[in-house]
Amino acid sequence: MNRPVKHNEHYINALILQAARQANILPITSVCNVACLFCSHRQNPQGVESFHIGHRTLEEIRSSLAFINPQQPVIIGESVTRVMEGEPFYHPQFPQILEEVRRRFPHTPIQITTNGTMLDQATVEWLAELSPITIYLSLNSACSANRRLLMKDRRANRSVEAARLLGERGIEYQGSIVAMPWITGWDDLTRTITYLDRCGAQVIRIFLPGYTRLAKEELKFPLTMWDQLRSFVGRVRQQVRVPVVCEPPKIDNFKPEIVGIIPGSAADRAGLKPGDILVAVSGKPVLTRVHGFHLTYQLANPMLEIQRENRPLAVPLTKGARERSGLVMDYDLDPALYEDIRKVVRFHRASQVLLLTSPLAYTRMVLGVNKFYPEPGQLKVCRVASRFFGGSIMAAGLLTVADFSLALQQYLAASATKPELILLPAIAFDQRGRDLTGETYHKLAETFGIQVEVI
Repeated sequence: MNRPVKHNEHYINALILQAARQANILPITSVCNVACLFCSHRQNPQGVESFHIGHRTLEEIRSSLAFINPQQPVIIGESVTRVMEGEPFYHPQFPQILEEVRRRFPHTPIQITTNGTMLDQATVEWLAELSPITIYLSLNSACSANRRLLMKDRRANRSVEAARLLGERGIEYQGSIVAMPWITGWDDLTRTITYLDRCGAQVIRIFLPGYTRLAKEELKFPLTMWDQLRSFVGRVRQQVRVPVVCEPPKIDNFKPEIVGIIPGSAADRAGLKPGDILVAVSGKPVLTRVHGFHLTYQLANPMLEIQRENRPLAVPLTKGARERSGLVMDYDLDPALYEDIRKVVRFHRASQVLLLTSPLAYTRMVLGVNKFYPEPGQLKVCRVASRFFGGSIMAAGLLTVADFSLALQQYLAASATKPELILLPAIAFDQRGRDLTGETYHKLAETFGIQVEVI
């Protein structure tokens, strides 16, 4: 296991404030009370910048609240930054912290990701008083023995029981499972999904597992496992009412298909069904799943034009503006990305542009260029393999400058023309343009003599 990189306090505070400003994320603690087999920090190569902040003080958290947007949900416990996220409920002052958040933002939804180990009856009752709250419960197995195997959870029985308590108290929650059927078995995965369905989860998210080149042998699997899991999810959807989604999804088209409907939601009351195709929202043609989902979210009482088994239907949806509809759709691509690309290309007056992207996003980026970019011949897309992390890693956020450099070398060696502009995925870099190893993307411009921008 690599040790967290020590860094100056100013930089860590900048990361924390950036998370609050840009994503409404409120880091609470890096301390965790379980030891998951699949924890990414256990597989990181040396040199990865990941920061352990311990338990933040109540005063530090109050200072972060000044940067939170009350019009967006406050997100607690979600690990999407370089700051390690622990178990929020394990913070000794978490009750005071959560009550302070609610005092500052009386009507703002709060989203908390938790492993469930601290969710007893009294805690669930207390959470109900602080609504609106949505819990993201990382259950992973409804079998206590398997949960102990996966997470080293000494309170596995309580964690499994937490799903039932949340459902009975009427607290909105989503269940998540990091699928490792070669360890726990396919039957365990089925039983966990059906258990969450019975216990009133709104959505069940099946996370496809991943491993780096440093992972233990027991964590490695053939990449065909992802397709097996997607096929499995397709079958199990027919057995439960709650939407079941795979993350990341496999995207090879922009067909805006609805994969699930949250029970009791506006979409459910309107009679929408999984498999419906969203054609237009209040007269605006839907371009992608993301586009259709956001249009529906933004508008009050939108009129949805759908296609059901090749039949056109008009479905009025009764909901407020910026209120959740209950539609569940896979994440594909926001067409606005290509307008952003066009602006950057125009600024640089470049006629030959190379977009470097991850294996996971490659197909949808190529589809997007052909569908949304006005001059597709001007913009080429190059797939970048993750050499630094290796293993099964295919996400853009884990690509490094060294990965981009090698891909660019190979592209230039095989290409007759040299691009005038290189575009990189912004998710791979912090606000200073540094990757997960601390290297800046400006090094690429210096090495190759080509203008570089992040997008």
